[in-house]
Amino acid sequence: MSGVSEWWGTKRIDYALYYPEALRSFPSLVLPALLHSSYWENYDVAAFVVQQVLDLDEALPHTPSITPRNTETDLHSPTPSSSNSQTEKWLRRRTKLKVNNLNPNHRCFDTIYLEGQEQEITAKFFYGPLDALSLVGEKVDISIMDNHPGGEYNFLGTQVTSQGGRINFKIPEKFGTGLYPVRCQVRGDKSTAEGFMAVVPNGTECVVFSIDGSFTLNMSLMGRDAKIRPGAVEVVRLWQELGFVIIYITARPDLQKESVLEWLGTHNFPHGIVAFSDGISPTDLLKDKMEYLIRLKNECKMNIYAAYGSSKDINVYQSAGIPLSKMYIVKPKNPKRKHQHDEVVTIDYETFTSHLVMLRQLMKRRASSSLKIQHLTFKEQKETVPILAASTRRMSRDLRDSTL
Repeated sequence: MSGVSEWWGTKRIDYALYYPEALRSFPSLVLPALLHSSYWENYDVAAFVVQQVLDLDEALPHTPSITPRNTETDLHSPTPSSSNSQTEKWLRRRTKLKVNNLNPNHRCFDTIYLEGQEQEITAKFFYGPLDALSLVGEKVDISIMDNHPGGEYNFLGTQVTSQGGRINFKIPEKFGTGLYPVRCQVRGDKSTAEGFMAVVPNGTECVVFSIDGSFTLNMSLMGRDAKIRPGAVEVVRLWQELGFVIIYITARPDLQKESVLEWLGTHNFPHGIVAFSDGISPTDLLKDKMEYLIRLKNECKMNIYAAYGSSKDINVYQSAGIPLSKMYIVKPKNPKRKHQHDEVVTIDYETFTSHLVMLRQLMKRRASSSLKIQHLTFKEQKETVPILAASTRRMSRDLRDSTL
Protein backbone atom coordinates (compact mmCIF):
# COMPACT_ATOMS: atom_id res chain seq x y z
CA MET A 1 0.00 0.00 0.00
CA SER A 2 1.36 3.36 -0.98
CA GLY A 3 -0.33 5.72 1.46
CA VAL A 4 -3.22 6.66 3.70
CA SER A 5 -5.20 8.22 0.83
CA GLU A 6 -5.11 4.95 -1.10
CA TRP A 7 -5.77 2.96 2.04
CA TRP A 8 -8.90 4.74 3.23
CA GLY A 9 -9.99 6.48 0.02
CA THR A 10 -10.71 10.18 -0.34
CA LYS A 11 -14.21 10.47 -1.79
CA ARG A 12 -17.33 8.33 -1.83
CA ILE A 13 -18.38 6.84 -5.16
CA ASP A 14 -21.41 4.55 -5.38
CA TYR A 15 -21.53 1.67 -7.78
CA ALA A 16 -24.91 0.41 -6.56
CA LEU A 17 -28.04 2.07 -5.29
CA TYR A 18 -28.89 1.36 -1.68
CA TYR A 19 -32.35 -0.22 -1.41
CA PRO A 20 -33.32 -1.10 2.19
CA GLU A 21 -36.17 -3.49 2.89
CA ALA A 22 -38.19 -0.66 4.43
CA LEU A 23 -38.68 0.91 0.98
CA ARG A 24 -40.73 -2.10 -0.14
CA SER A 25 -43.61 -0.90 2.04
CA PHE A 26 -43.65 2.57 0.43
CA PRO A 27 -46.28 3.37 -2.23
CA SER A 28 -44.82 3.11 -5.73
CA LEU A 29 -45.85 6.71 -6.46
CA VAL A 30 -43.34 8.16 -3.97
CA LEU A 31 -40.36 6.03 -5.02
CA PRO A 32 -39.30 8.20 -8.00
CA ALA A 33 -39.15 11.28 -5.77
CA LEU A 34 -37.11 9.41 -3.17
CA LEU A 35 -34.74 8.15 -5.85
CA HIS A 36 -34.29 11.63 -7.28
CA SER A 37 -33.63 13.36 -3.95
CA SER A 38 -31.37 10.62 -2.59
CA TYR A 39 -29.25 9.70 -5.58
CA TRP A 40 -29.66 11.80 -8.71
CA GLU A 41 -28.57 14.98 -6.91
CA ASN A 42 -25.40 13.17 -5.83
CA TYR A 43 -22.55 14.02 -8.23
CA ASP A 44 -20.89 10.66 -7.66
CA VAL A 45 -23.96 8.78 -8.87
CA ALA A 46 -24.35 11.17 -11.79
CA ALA A 47 -20.77 10.34 -12.79
CA PHE A 48 -21.59 6.65 -12.48
CA VAL A 49 -24.59 7.00 -14.81
CA VAL A 50 -22.51 8.90 -17.38
CA GLN A 51 -19.84 6.23 -17.18
CA GLN A 52 -22.37 3.48 -17.87
CA VAL A 53 -24.05 5.33 -20.75
CA LEU A 54 -20.85 6.38 -22.49
CA ASP A 55 -18.88 3.22 -21.64
CA LEU A 56 -15.97 5.11 -20.11
CA ASP A 57 -14.54 2.33 -17.97
CA GLU A 58 -10.97 3.14 -18.99
CA ALA A 59 -11.39 6.90 -19.11
CA LEU A 60 -12.66 7.37 -15.58
CA PRO A 61 -10.28 6.52 -12.72
CA HIS A 62 -11.49 4.02 -10.15
CA THR A 63 -11.94 5.33 -6.63
CA PRO A 64 -12.90 2.79 -3.96
CA SER A 65 -16.10 3.29 -2.01
CA ILE A 66 -15.55 4.11 1.64
CA THR A 67 -19.05 3.41 2.89
CA PRO A 68 -19.45 0.96 5.77
CA ARG A 69 -20.67 -2.33 4.38
CA ASN A 70 -23.05 -5.08 5.20
CA THR A 71 -23.22 -8.68 4.07
CA GLU A 72 -26.29 -8.26 1.89
CA THR A 73 -25.42 -5.04 0.03
CA ASP A 74 -21.65 -4.78 -0.05
CA LEU A 75 -20.77 -1.87 -2.33
CA HIS A 76 -17.03 -2.22 -2.48
CA SER A 77 -15.97 -5.84 -1.93
CA PRO A 78 -15.87 -8.09 -4.99
CA THR A 79 -17.30 -11.57 -4.92
CA PRO A 80 -14.79 -14.10 -3.59
CA SER A 81 -13.56 -16.91 -5.72
CA SER A 82 -15.98 -19.81 -5.67
CA SER A 83 -13.07 -22.22 -5.35
CA ASN A 84 -12.27 -20.98 -1.87
CA SER A 85 -15.06 -22.96 -0.28
CA GLN A 86 -17.18 -25.92 -1.35
CA THR A 87 -20.61 -26.67 0.06
CA GLU A 88 -20.65 -29.93 1.97
CA LYS A 89 -22.72 -31.77 4.53
CA TRP A 90 -22.88 -30.55 8.10
CA LEU A 91 -20.51 -32.31 10.50
CA ARG A 92 -23.34 -32.77 12.99
CA ARG A 93 -26.59 -34.43 11.92
CA ARG A 94 -28.86 -32.14 13.93
CA THR A 95 -27.32 -28.90 12.69
CA LYS A 96 -29.41 -28.81 9.51
CA LEU A 97 -32.62 -29.28 11.49
CA LYS A 98 -31.65 -26.64 14.02
CA VAL A 99 -30.70 -23.88 11.56
CA ASN A 100 -33.53 -24.61 9.14
CA ASN A 101 -35.79 -21.53 8.69
CA LEU A 102 -33.52 -19.42 10.89
CA ASN A 103 -31.70 -16.40 9.51
CA PRO A 104 -27.95 -16.23 10.17
CA ASN A 105 -26.60 -13.42 12.33
CA HIS A 106 -22.87 -14.04 11.94
CA ARG A 107 -20.29 -11.33 12.56
CA CYS A 108 -16.59 -11.01 11.98
CA PHE A 109 -14.94 -8.44 14.22
CA ASP A 110 -12.98 -5.52 12.78
CA THR A 111 -9.45 -5.67 14.17
CA ILE A 112 -6.40 -3.41 14.30
CA TYR A 113 -2.82 -4.64 14.70
CA LEU A 114 0.50 -2.89 14.92
CA GLU A 115 2.83 -3.77 12.08
CA GLY A 116 4.77 -6.90 13.07
CA GLN A 117 2.27 -8.10 15.70
CA GLU A 118 0.66 -11.55 15.69
CA GLN A 119 -2.61 -11.31 13.75
CA GLU A 120 -5.86 -13.12 14.49
CA ILE A 121 -9.34 -13.25 12.95
CA THR A 122 -12.25 -13.54 15.37
CA ALA A 123 -15.84 -14.28 14.37
CA LYS A 124 -19.11 -15.51 15.88
CA PHE A 125 -21.75 -17.64 14.18
CA PHE A 126 -25.36 -17.54 15.35
CA TYR A 127 -28.83 -18.10 13.93
CA GLY A 128 -32.22 -16.69 14.81
CA PRO A 129 -33.34 -13.57 16.72
CA LEU A 130 -31.22 -12.57 19.70
CA ASP A 131 -28.66 -15.27 18.85
CA ALA A 132 -31.09 -18.04 19.66
CA LEU A 133 -28.82 -20.77 18.28
CA SER A 134 -25.03 -20.91 18.13
CA LEU A 135 -23.28 -22.86 15.37
CA VAL A 136 -21.27 -25.53 17.20
CA GLY A 137 -18.74 -27.94 15.74
CA GLU A 138 -19.02 -26.91 12.09
CA LYS A 139 -16.38 -25.96 9.52
CA VAL A 140 -15.74 -22.33 8.57
CA ASP A 141 -13.45 -21.24 5.73
CA ILE A 142 -11.43 -18.07 6.34
CA SER A 143 -10.34 -15.88 3.41
CA ILE A 144 -8.69 -12.48 3.14
CA MET A 145 -8.26 -9.98 0.32
CA ASP A 146 -4.63 -8.85 0.19
CA ASN A 147 -5.04 -6.49 -2.76
CA HIS A 148 -7.92 -4.24 -1.70
CA PRO A 149 -9.79 -2.81 -3.56
CA GLY A 150 -10.41 -4.83 -6.68
CA GLY A 151 -8.65 -8.00 -5.59
CA GLU A 152 -9.84 -11.51 -4.88
CA TYR A 153 -10.22 -13.32 -1.59
CA ASN A 154 -7.38 -15.72 -0.86
CA PHE A 155 -8.10 -18.82 1.19
CA LEU A 156 -6.21 -18.93 4.51
CA GLY A 157 -7.56 -22.01 6.24
CA THR A 158 -10.48 -23.79 7.87
CA GLN A 159 -11.49 -23.92 11.52
CA VAL A 160 -14.26 -25.67 13.44
CA THR A 161 -16.50 -23.49 15.60
CA SER A 162 -16.29 -23.79 19.38
CA GLN A 163 -19.09 -24.54 21.86
CA GLY A 164 -19.95 -20.86 21.83
CA GLY A 165 -20.11 -20.67 18.03
CA ARG A 166 -16.82 -18.81 17.83
CA ILE A 167 -13.56 -19.05 15.89
CA ASN A 168 -10.18 -17.50 16.68
CA PHE A 169 -8.01 -18.08 13.65
CA LYS A 170 -4.33 -17.14 13.88
CA ILE A 171 -2.99 -15.98 10.54
CA PRO A 172 0.08 -18.11 9.66
CA GLU A 173 1.96 -15.37 7.80
CA LYS A 174 1.82 -11.75 8.97
CA PHE A 175 0.41 -9.16 6.61
CA GLY A 176 2.08 -5.81 6.12
CA THR A 177 0.61 -2.35 6.58
CA GLY A 178 -2.77 -1.96 4.93
CA LEU A 179 -6.50 -2.60 5.13
CA TYR A 180 -7.67 -6.17 4.45
CA PRO A 181 -11.28 -7.33 3.97
CA VAL A 182 -11.93 -10.63 5.73
CA ARG A 183 -14.60 -13.18 4.90
CA CYS A 184 -15.57 -16.23 6.98
CA GLN A 185 -17.88 -18.67 5.20
CA VAL A 186 -19.80 -21.56 6.76
CA ARG A 187 -19.26 -24.76 4.77
CA GLY A 188 -22.74 -26.15 5.42
CA ASP A 189 -24.93 -23.37 4.02
CA LYS A 190 -22.47 -20.82 2.50
CA SER A 191 -23.58 -18.08 4.93
CA THR A 192 -20.86 -15.54 5.64
CA ALA A 193 -19.47 -13.11 8.19
CA GLU A 194 -17.41 -10.17 6.96
CA GLY A 195 -15.07 -7.71 8.60
CA PHE A 196 -11.82 -5.82 8.17
CA MET A 197 -8.30 -6.22 9.51
CA ALA A 198 -6.13 -3.10 9.62
CA VAL A 199 -2.36 -3.23 10.06
CA VAL A 200 -0.96 0.16 11.04
CA PRO A 201 2.52 1.63 11.54
CA ASN A 202 3.70 2.97 14.89
CA GLY A 203 2.26 6.39 15.71
CA THR A 204 -0.74 6.30 13.35
CA GLU A 205 -3.16 9.12 14.16
CA CYS A 206 -6.86 8.37 14.63
CA VAL A 207 -10.09 10.04 15.69
CA VAL A 208 -12.59 8.10 17.82
CA PHE A 209 -16.36 8.56 17.56
CA SER A 210 -18.87 7.11 20.00
CA ILE A 211 -21.77 6.30 17.67
CA ASP A 212 -24.69 6.83 20.03
CA GLY A 213 -23.01 9.66 21.91
CA SER A 214 -21.87 11.62 18.85
CA PHE A 215 -24.21 10.94 15.94
CA THR A 216 -27.72 10.16 17.13
CA LEU A 217 -30.43 12.37 18.61
CA ASN A 218 -32.35 9.39 19.96
CA MET A 219 -31.71 5.79 20.94
CA SER A 220 -33.20 3.17 18.62
CA LEU A 221 -32.74 -0.39 19.82
CA MET A 222 -35.76 -1.93 18.08
CA GLY A 223 -34.60 -1.62 14.50
CA ARG A 224 -36.08 1.81 13.75
CA ASP A 225 -33.90 4.40 12.08
CA ALA A 226 -32.23 6.56 14.75
CA LYS A 227 -32.40 10.29 14.03
CA ILE A 228 -29.02 11.63 12.97
CA ARG A 229 -27.54 14.82 14.40
CA PRO A 230 -27.16 17.42 11.59
CA GLY A 231 -23.58 17.91 10.47
CA ALA A 232 -22.32 14.62 11.94
CA VAL A 233 -21.37 13.07 8.59
CA GLU A 234 -19.55 16.22 7.47
CA VAL A 235 -17.52 16.29 10.69
CA VAL A 236 -16.33 12.70 10.21
CA ARG A 237 -15.49 13.35 6.55
CA LEU A 238 -13.43 16.41 7.44
CA TRP A 239 -11.33 14.43 9.88
CA GLN A 240 -10.86 11.73 7.25
CA GLU A 241 -9.75 14.28 4.65
CA LEU A 242 -7.22 15.56 7.17
CA GLY A 243 -5.65 12.10 7.01
CA PHE A 244 -6.84 10.57 10.28
CA VAL A 245 -7.94 6.96 10.62
CA ILE A 246 -11.62 6.85 11.61
CA ILE A 247 -12.63 4.54 14.44
CA TYR A 248 -16.25 4.07 15.50
CA ILE A 249 -16.90 2.63 18.95
CA THR A 250 -20.15 1.67 20.60
CA ALA A 251 -21.21 0.04 23.84
CA ARG A 252 -23.86 -1.91 21.95
CA PRO A 253 -23.42 -5.69 21.88
CA ASP A 254 -21.98 -7.22 18.72
CA LEU A 255 -25.27 -8.96 17.87
CA GLN A 256 -26.42 -5.56 16.56
CA LYS A 257 -23.45 -5.23 14.20
CA GLU A 258 -25.34 -5.56 10.92
CA SER A 259 -28.05 -3.06 11.90
CA VAL A 260 -25.45 -0.52 13.05
CA LEU A 261 -23.36 -0.92 9.87
CA GLU A 262 -26.50 -0.58 7.78
CA TRP A 263 -27.36 2.65 9.61
CA LEU A 264 -23.87 4.06 9.04
CA GLY A 265 -24.03 3.13 5.37
CA THR A 266 -27.51 4.55 4.89
CA HIS A 267 -26.37 7.94 6.19
CA ASN A 268 -23.16 7.94 4.09
CA PHE A 269 -20.64 7.88 6.92
CA PRO A 270 -17.09 7.29 5.65
CA HIS A 271 -15.46 3.94 6.12
CA GLY A 272 -13.78 3.20 9.42
CA ILE A 273 -13.00 0.43 11.87
CA VAL A 274 -16.10 -0.36 13.97
CA ALA A 275 -15.72 -1.76 17.50
CA PHE A 276 -18.56 -3.40 19.44
CA SER A 277 -18.82 -4.72 22.95
CA ASP A 278 -18.38 -8.44 23.54
CA GLY A 279 -20.59 -8.46 26.64
CA ILE A 280 -24.24 -7.81 27.44
CA SER A 281 -24.36 -6.26 30.93
CA PRO A 282 -24.04 -2.43 31.26
CA THR A 283 -20.83 -2.81 33.28
CA ASP A 284 -19.25 -5.06 30.66
CA LEU A 285 -20.26 -2.72 27.83
CA LEU A 286 -18.45 0.31 29.27
CA LYS A 287 -15.50 -1.82 30.35
CA ASP A 288 -15.10 -3.25 26.83
CA LYS A 289 -15.17 0.27 25.42
CA MET A 290 -12.42 1.42 27.77
CA GLU A 291 -10.25 -1.66 27.24
CA TYR A 292 -10.51 -1.29 23.47
CA LEU A 293 -9.20 2.29 23.62
CA ILE A 294 -6.38 1.26 25.98
CA ARG A 295 -5.38 -1.44 23.52
CA LEU A 296 -5.28 1.10 20.66
CA LYS A 297 -2.84 3.23 22.62
CA ASN A 298 -0.67 0.61 24.30
CA GLU A 299 -0.58 -2.32 21.87
CA CYS A 300 -1.30 -0.69 18.51
CA LYS A 301 0.72 2.44 19.41
CA MET A 302 -1.94 4.68 17.89
CA ASN A 303 -2.21 8.37 18.68
CA ILE A 304 -5.82 9.20 19.58
CA TYR A 305 -5.91 12.80 18.41
CA ALA A 306 -9.59 13.47 19.25
CA ALA A 307 -12.45 11.57 20.89
CA TYR A 308 -16.13 12.43 20.36
CA GLY A 309 -18.97 11.35 22.60
CA SER A 310 -21.51 12.34 25.23
CA SER A 311 -21.00 13.30 28.87
CA LYS A 312 -21.26 9.58 29.73
CA ASP A 313 -18.10 8.95 27.73
CA ILE A 314 -15.89 11.35 29.68
CA ASN A 315 -15.05 8.84 32.42
CA VAL A 316 -14.46 6.09 29.85
CA TYR A 317 -12.08 8.30 27.86
CA GLN A 318 -10.30 9.43 31.03
CA SER A 319 -9.84 5.83 32.18
CA ALA A 320 -8.32 5.05 28.79
CA GLY A 321 -5.76 7.82 29.26
CA ILE A 322 -7.21 10.32 26.76
CA PRO A 323 -6.57 13.93 27.90
CA LEU A 324 -9.58 16.16 28.54
CA SER A 325 -8.29 18.62 25.96
CA LYS A 326 -8.77 16.00 23.23
CA MET A 327 -12.42 15.29 24.10
CA TYR A 328 -15.30 16.77 22.10
CA ILE A 329 -18.46 16.23 24.12
CA VAL A 330 -22.02 16.80 22.91
CA LYS A 331 -24.05 18.79 25.43
CA PRO A 332 -27.07 17.02 26.98
CA LYS A 333 -30.50 18.07 25.68
CA ASN A 334 -31.67 19.16 29.12
CA PRO A 335 -28.52 19.54 31.23
CA LYS A 336 -29.25 19.27 34.95
CA ARG A 337 -25.81 20.44 35.88
CA LYS A 338 -22.65 21.44 34.06
CA HIS A 339 -19.83 18.90 33.98
CA GLN A 340 -16.78 19.73 36.07
CA HIS A 341 -14.22 19.57 33.25
CA ASP A 342 -13.54 23.00 31.77
CA GLU A 343 -10.89 21.66 29.37
CA VAL A 344 -13.44 19.57 27.48
CA VAL A 345 -14.69 21.09 24.21
CA THR A 346 -18.51 21.06 24.16
CA ILE A 347 -20.74 20.80 21.08
CA ASP A 348 -24.37 21.92 20.72
CA TYR A 349 -26.88 19.12 21.22
CA GLU A 350 -29.01 19.84 18.16
CA THR A 351 -26.34 20.30 15.51
CA PHE A 352 -22.63 20.20 14.66
CA THR A 353 -22.88 23.38 12.56
CA SER A 354 -20.76 25.73 14.67
CA HIS A 355 -18.22 22.98 15.37
CA LEU A 356 -18.07 22.20 11.66
CA VAL A 357 -17.08 25.79 10.85
CA MET A 358 -14.16 25.57 13.27
CA LEU A 359 -13.06 22.22 11.88
CA ARG A 360 -12.95 23.69 8.39
CA GLN A 361 -10.63 26.38 9.64
CA LEU A 362 -8.43 23.64 11.09
CA MET A 363 -8.53 21.82 7.77
CA LYS A 364 -7.34 24.90 5.87
CA ARG A 365 -4.39 25.32 8.24
CA ARG A 366 -3.42 21.66 7.95
CA ALA A 367 -3.85 21.67 4.17
CA SER A 368 -1.50 24.64 3.85
CA SER A 369 1.27 22.60 5.48
CA SER A 370 3.74 20.93 3.17
CA LEU A 371 3.37 17.74 5.22
CA LYS A 372 -0.13 16.51 4.40
CA ILE A 373 -0.47 13.08 5.91
CA GLN A 374 -2.94 11.81 3.32
CA HIS A 375 -0.31 12.18 0.59
CA LEU A 376 2.46 10.35 2.43
CA THR A 377 3.46 6.74 2.13
CA PHE A 378 3.38 4.71 5.33
CA LYS A 379 7.18 4.86 5.51
CA GLU A 380 7.12 8.65 5.17
CA GLN A 381 4.32 8.86 7.72
CA LYS A 382 6.41 7.01 10.31
CA GLU A 383 9.27 9.43 9.76
CA THR A 384 7.13 12.57 10.03
CA VAL A 385 4.84 11.64 12.94
CA PRO A 386 6.83 13.70 15.52
CA ILE A 387 6.70 16.79 13.29
CA LEU A 388 3.00 16.38 12.59
CA ALA A 389 2.22 15.79 16.24
CA ALA A 390 3.72 19.13 17.28
CA SER A 391 1.85 20.91 14.49
CA THR A 392 -1.51 19.31 15.24
CA ARG A 393 -1.20 20.02 18.96
CA ARG A 394 -0.96 23.73 18.19
CA MET A 395 -4.00 23.48 15.91
CA SER A 396 -5.95 21.66 18.62
CA ARG A 397 -5.23 24.43 21.14
CA ASP A 398 -6.37 27.07 18.66
CA LEU A 399 -9.56 25.14 17.93
CA ARG A 400 -10.31 24.67 21.64
CA ASP A 401 -9.69 28.34 22.45
CA SER A 402 -11.98 29.52 19.65
CA THR A 403 -14.70 27.12 20.82
CA LEU A 404 -14.57 28.34 24.37
